Amino acid sequence: MVVVRGAGAGRRNWVRFVPAFWFGSYGKKSLRNSHPNVRAELRPSLARRLNARLNAFRASGRRPKFFDELLIGVLGEEVPHLFSKVDIMDETYAELPRPEFYKVDTVHDSIFTFPQYLEGLLERWHSFYLKGEQTVGGGKNIMRLDFDGRKVVLTIPNSELRKEIAHNLGLLLGKDNFLQNFPGQSEREIAIPLENRRGPVVFWKQPLAEIAKTLANHVIPKGRYIMEKPLNIPLINGRTWEIRHLVHCDRLYRPVITAKYGKIGGDAYFGNMDLGGRPVLAEKPVHDVLQNSQKEREFLVRSEGIALAGAKLLNAHLLSSLTSYINARMTGITPDNFFARRLAVDITGHLGRNGKLFPAVIEIQYPIGFKSYVPELEEVDKQALARVQAMDKALEKQDLPLIQQMLNG
Repeated sequence: MVVVRGAGAGRRNWVRFVPAFWFGSYGKKSLRNSHPNVRAELRPSLARRLNARLNAFRASGRRPKFFDELLIGVLGEEVPHLFSKVDIMDETYAELPRPEFYKVDTVHDSIFTFPQYLEGLLERWHSFYLKGEQTVGGGKNIMRLDFDGRKVVLTIPNSELRKEIAHNLGLLLGKDNFLQNFPGQSEREIAIPLENRRGPVVFWKQPLAEIAKTLANHVIPKGRYIMEKPLNIPLINGRTWEIRHLVHCDRLYRPVITAKYGKIGGDAYFGNMDLGGRPVLAEKPVHDVLQNSQKEREFLVRSEGIALAGAKLLNAHLLSSLTSYINARMTGITPDNFFARRLAVDITGHLGRNGKLFPAVIEIQYPIGFKSYVPELEEVDKQALARVQAMDKALEKQDLPLIQQMLNG
């Protein structure tokens, strides 16, 4: 297992707040000055596979609307880490206001093992989110772990993942590493107690270290995850909330926010629409929390600035990453075309120690699909949806020559 500590880790105030964002040498770095690994030529075997995938894409007759969708279609299977949630978070969040997090790979061994990190963070943080690779999916690869000193509670919003976890726990029945467990306070929860005690009599014990070891090795699906400390979000009627910013880019470093809307979660933990959430106007959750027009405006303005900064950071990541795989093969298409056309930045409010509400990034969603915004905007802001669709058409027209050049080459 490989563990990479998040950029925000170790600070006394575990959410890093940046008062302003600007892009100098980092944001617009020259490829000539890039790290040697970025500019390295492709391994011959990988180059052959990418060429084969490009030829297969050409033969399929598929015609994506946007150039970056074509890049994802050609590269996605061979180098999926370029577009995975884990890598996007790790590459972009260092410069954004974010909670403390760790990047873990449960497949490969390291100095610290996944069980040790599960145990250590439950003892240190008491709660954290475990977020997997997928970028879109309505909570399909996310769970929350809580520890109150007596039991570990897994809150798993997606029914399929919950069934898989319960199945994996059931497979251990009758074995030495079986974990005693029972349903939690809701259907989404699985509770694992440390002991069964009646008065002074202890019938059985399962220490936290053993629980963490069994969860890591036999219960939680293998893969790469972000382990993320929860934000201190002021709830609205017991529900979490966030603001989704839809961002379009027609140039590498020229993002624009075309729409935004609020999301009120289905409970205190998860804001996904598929998990019982509902869309509202972007201003509503901020108003419900702050009840002060000036502070509300300041929060919304800062949130937009953070969303634009997130788009620029994502494009810097894509530029440096895609160039190492495409520049050696695709003459005639310059690297400044390697950027995200559409993305979403989800931002909520974190209460600092001084009681002030700060914008904090929950996730950068890329790539995004139809369900990521259309139904919500149809409900709360049709004018904004019209702007989004107009920008989509403009980008489709702009990208058409690039797509034709790549597919007809």
